[in-house]
Amino acid sequence: MTSSSNEKTSPSNEDSLELFQKLLLSYVRQVSRQFPSDKSIHTAVKTLEKSITKPRKQ
Repeated sequence: MTSSSNEKTSPSNEDSLELFQKLLLSYVRQVSRQFPSDKSIHTAVKTLEKSITKPRKQ
C-alpha cells in the first residue's frame, strides 16, 4: 500500500488547521458567554478572532 491512498481520505494539514481554529474559537466564545463580566476573556476572544481571520502567508 502506498501513502497516497491514505492521503485521499484524510484532510490536508491546512484543512485540519482551519477546523481546529474554528473549533477553538467556538469553544472560547462559549467560555466568554459563561463569564460575561470577565473582560480578559473577551479580550482573548477578540485577539483570537483577529489572528485566525488574518490571511496566511504562503
